[in-house]
Amino acid sequence: MIGLVVGLIITLAITSSVSTIGKQFRITGAGHSAAEGAQVAVALIDRDLRGAGAALFNGSFASLCPGYNMYDKGVVTADNSNLYSLHYPVRIESGASTAVSDMVEIMVGAPDFYSGEILPIVKEMPSSSDIMKISDTNLASEDQIHVGDTVLVVQAPPNETKAPCTRFKVTKVSGQTQSDQCTNFKAGCNVHFGSTSGDVVNDFNPTNPNTTYTKPVSYSAGSLVFKMPPGWVKPEFEYVQYAVACGALLRYDPKKVDPVVLRTTCPASYKNYAMAADIVMLKAQYGISTDGSDQIATWENAPTAAQYTAFSTAQRDDYHKKLQRVKAVRLAMVARSREPDTGKVTAQAPGVFDDTLTLDLSGVAVPAGKTWQNYRYRTHETVVPLRNPLWNR
Repeated sequence: MIGLVVGLIITLAITSSVSTIGKQFRITGAGHSAAEGAQVAVALIDRDLRGAGAALFNGSFASLCPGYNMYDKGVVTADNSNLYSLHYPVRIESGASTAVSDMVEIMVGAPDFYSGEILPIVKEMPSSSDIMKISDTNLASEDQIHVGDTVLVVQAPPNETKAPCTRFKVTKVSGQTQSDQCTNFKAGCNVHFGSTSGDVVNDFNPTNPNTTYTKPVSYSAGSLVFKMPPGWVKPEFEYVQYAVACGALLRYDPKKVDPVVLRTTCPASYKNYAMAADIVMLKAQYGISTDGSDQIATWENAPTAAQYTAFSTAQRDDYHKKLQRVKAVRLAMVARSREPDTGKVTAQAPGVFDDTLTLDLSGVAVPAGKTWQNYRYRTHETVVPLRNPLWNR
């Protein structure tokens, strides 16, 4: 009897020890897993950030279109506008507070710019004319240009004067035509973008482009007319967004998924976009240089979506000027251990960016009976230089 009692006590002691050791092993392992998750998350964004803007700066796009002239229903939407202000390589949308993650949007690809037909202008455009003379001996029997098409006109290379590209809507086709379509490119056709009686509605064409825009809309022989796909408004570069939601770092194409639905309702499909698990917070700041310099002068938080909407015209202009001077992005990623401890093992929320920002983790989801302080956290920070804007200053 005594032997049985002693054996039972020993068995209970061993079982308790194994259980304690096992729990501690799980906690330790979960801590390492959180650290690795934060490292992976930072590495993923780092990869895209280092290539941000390559499609804008390193390809032929910037040399073809150093700026835009665009008009829409009586409003000049772009007047020789700088490409950088229209197509930012990186944009940060700030969370509403230190308890809400930021969202980082990164340019990762070029627009479908060459999907339409490319036609040459064969005669200098008079500055007062709304006619482009186009021709291509290799397309003698092709039907390429239609009334109602949207086109982008590009100055003949080399574009030493940095003439902007101009968007027009084709309102009339004359010359060698058939049913308002240019069919004889060998002889050439006149493509109109004016407000001639009987033409289509010309939402994209000001009455007098040469007084509407800062730079004259006159293109030399050899300039190119790009016929754009239906519904095209302006060159749309490919972007991805990084956001923290559903207990993970998500990477998704905002054109192919509803970001708000994805981040707020966490449908089962969120796993298709999860790049790193157990991520609870993402914070980012712009590294902004002084004019004409590559040296970062200040680190600044981005505005929230509501703040940006409330900006005055002057405030928006100032914000876009700052975006043109962004030389780097500073990131902080916080991962949480999956295994809660029995007590409060985290006394205070971590500080990031040289402790200038103390995060509020009280809102992260936890099981009933637990608080955010029952978990261990790992924070990883990095500064990523934006190579393409640096090289193309």
